[in-house]
Amino acid sequence: MSNISHSVESSDGGFYAQAHPLVAHSSADRRCRGILTTMVGIAVLWLLVTVTLSGLSALKLQWPAVLDYSFLSFGRIFPLIEMLTVYGSSLSGVSALTIWVLSRDASDTFASRNSSFLGLVIWNLALIAGCIATLAGYGGPLRGLVFPVPIHIIMLVGIAMVIGPSVISAVGRRGALSCGLLYILGGWVWFVWSNIVSHPLITATNVKGIMEALVASWCHHSVIWGSLVPAAIGIIYCVVGVLMPKGVYSGGLARGSFLPYFFCVGMSYTASFPGPIPLWLVSLGGFSSVLLLIPATLNAFNIWMSLGSEDTVEQARSTLFIKLSCACLVVVCVLKAVFGLHFGRNLVGLSGGSLAVDEAVLNCFVLSAVFSGVYIMMPRLARCEWLSRSLFNVHFFANCYALIGWSAFGVCASLLAGADMADADSLFSDVSQCYKFFAIGKLFCLAIWVLGLLAFAFHFLLIASGIGQPEGDI
Repeated sequence: MSNISHSVESSDGGFYAQAHPLVAHSSADRRCRGILTTMVGIAVLWLLVTVTLSGLSALKLQWPAVLDYSFLSFGRIFPLIEMLTVYGSSLSGVSALTIWVLSRDASDTFASRNSSFLGLVIWNLALIAGCIATLAGYGGPLRGLVFPVPIHIIMLVGIAMVIGPSVISAVGRRGALSCGLLYILGGWVWFVWSNIVSHPLITATNVKGIMEALVASWCHHSVIWGSLVPAAIGIIYCVVGVLMPKGVYSGGLARGSFLPYFFCVGMSYTASFPGPIPLWLVSLGGFSSVLLLIPATLNAFNIWMSLGSEDTVEQARSTLFIKLSCACLVVVCVLKAVFGLHFGRNLVGLSGGSLAVDEAVLNCFVLSAVFSGVYIMMPRLARCEWLSRSLFNVHFFANCYALIGWSAFGVCASLLAGADMADADSLFSDVSQCYKFFAIGKLFCLAIWVLGLLAFAFHFLLIASGIGQPEGDI
């Protein structure tokens, strides 16, 4: 196993790999092994719960009488799925890799292990309480703010206790940040800012009606596209620094895309907002969605060009997930641009096109980036290699087929439903039939996805228990 590298900016704006002082010994890994292993395990558990609820919601579209209980109705399950995807699996995985990267980068990082464990407990208890409240009928009507406000705030406090010490230490550190850390910290700063701004506006003021929905939509869009996506980009840059001795292809390209990305994300959220807002705001959002393609594509190109030939099995594992995530990022941003344009917005209408795109970027890009990091991180924490190449192949190919198929079915269903809604003679049954038609395909994809996740979960339990192939040179 090769030493972890940390990217250092060269005189020409590029980055080359240089051994970090902490790299030579494993004190950073020993210090945070317990919580990181726990966080990855929790992320896998929430992902399995989310997939189960997704399968149940697809079943209820086709056969509404299945498990005909009020607390398992489609209207209560469906909004819960996205909340668990964002705050359960995706945020847990991104947080674990953020702590690992930052703990490797500075010796003073992750000193508050006890508070982080306590925050992790608070975070997940709040998630469980939010799930119970939503299924019991106490969920809110706003997308992204489904949980009751007190539970949501407690959950954010738990998240802050987990990730706060590492991020604050990194932000206050002097010296230039590598491009990977730049995107990771940028995503977390955006996460804090968007939540600090949005929640007081909704709870402490008279912002109601369409403005309340607009603020909630901006907050949820910011968490996904302004926090999780750039943090995942930064994780991939850091993983590339570990895998490739030559480092990142172009540091200048990565840094030059940083501010344009966040600017376009901040302005593009209105493109998918379904409410009656001024046309100029919709046009600005659509134009920003198109411009978002530029920094996203540049980052995908930069990452792809940074990858060399896979000399080791370890490199091959993470490189496959990195290539998958780069391709998915470009495709999803193209869909976001199309749906953000005026004709795309009219075509999709209120049928959930933006939800399908957000679902695709979370499942296809963010989770793939997380897996690429986990396959690098766990051998260094467990001091042994992953046991089986076959289990990895099952996970990777099941993940590819299931997520791409699931996202494609969701986008196609939104397009067809939008076309039906544009027809003045169409009925609600015609629109719902579009989703029912693709529900069977999504169920098939979910079954394959569960197979891949179970293979990964078993593989993860083995390496977390110290069962694996002998370690190489760390």
